[in-house]
Amino acid sequence: YYNSSKGHSANTVRFPIADTWWERLLDPTGDMPKTRIKQGSSISGHWWIPPNLHLPSQKEIRITEGIFDAVALWLNGLAAVSCISSNFYPEIGLNQLAADCERLKQKRPTLIWAFDSDRAGQDKTVEFVERAEKAGWICKADQPPKSDKKIDWNDLHLQKKLTQKDMDRYRYYGDLLLAKTAKAKALLMYEHEDQTSFSFRFNNRLYWCKVDIEKYHKALNQLDDTPEH
Repeated sequence: YYNSSKGHSANTVRFPIADTWWERLLDPTGDMPKTRIKQGSSISGHWWIPPNLHLPSQKEIRITEGIFDAVALWLNGLAAVSCISSNFYPEIGLNQLAADCERLKQKRPTLIWAFDSDRAGQDKTVEFVERAEKAGWICKADQPPKSDKKIDWNDLHLQKKLTQKDMDRYRYYGDLLLAKTAKAKALLMYEHEDQTSFSFRFNNRLYWCKVDIEKYHKALNQLDDTPEH
């Protein structure tokens, strides 16, 4: 890409999206923007799909923010697409996928929203899950671990932390994010951490959970004796 106003050029990595493209500029001077899209086009509502990935045949599809995050998951054997930004709900891509599944008489894949674990990514995950579920999609979420320095899926790929065991942990973080109630979140944490007393946050409030094991097993035994157990 040659920038006439700056008087120099930069190599780019370009990715096709629908009838347009998005590109990352590799500019050592730092004078030009990091990313560009085709002039006069829009990528909102679309998503980038890795080459030869047939979406209707997938059981799960992870939706990431950045393309390099989708590439990282894809390189680890996971079907993933990128909506470029957490501000873009991929409505056009989802509508096309729904139509393809109906045409092929295949069950819709489960959508795994795999946005960043910062505040913006988490807020949009909750918002988009609600929106997609209203449109008939089954949704879950994966969340990268939180740390002092932001970690995304590309970082985890480079650190070789995208094993099945790692992904199970990231799903747990996503389940916590999507918990509908404080009790639901507490139950997830109890089952995962195996602690009977702990504090946790839900909807900007601090809660304390205490599990009465004796009472819990007594209730389970009572349920076992009923037809609805």
